[in-house]
This record gives sequence, structure tokens and C-alpha cells, in this order.
Amino acid sequence: MFLGVQALVHSGRGRSRALLVLVHVLLTSVWLGGYVLLLSRARAFFEKPAVRRGMDRVTGVVLIGFGLKVATIRP
Repeated sequence: MFLGVQALVHSGRGRSRALLVLVHVLLTSVWLGGYVLLLSRARAFFEKPAVRRGMDRVTGVVLIGFGLKVATIRP
């Protein structure tokens, strides 16, 4: 969206540097607001005990597999 607005503003050349800055600030604040909302929901999801246990199990399997792979590499 930002690049599209920027292209439109620059197509008029000249008068709207302030408009470009305003649009940039508005789009950034909307994007950050959505990002913060997404992070808060993701955090709530990952704090559930069942999800944490699942993630711990997956992480354990991946780390064991990685350790075995490193241990079996020939120098």
C-alpha cells in the first residue's frame, strides 16, 4: 500500500512531500497496531500449557536430531 501511495504522490511531483510523510506515518501506525495485536494473540496462544508441552516436545526432538547429525559428521 505504501509503495502504491508513494508512486501516486511522486507522479504529481512537487507539492506533496508533507502528504507523503503523513501517509507514511498513518500506514506505519496501522501496521504497528496490527503487529502488536498479532503478537499479543500469539503470546496468549503460546502460553497455553498444552501448546507449550507440544512445542517443548518438538524442540526436544529437533535438538536431539541436530545433535545426532553433528555427532555423526566425519571430520
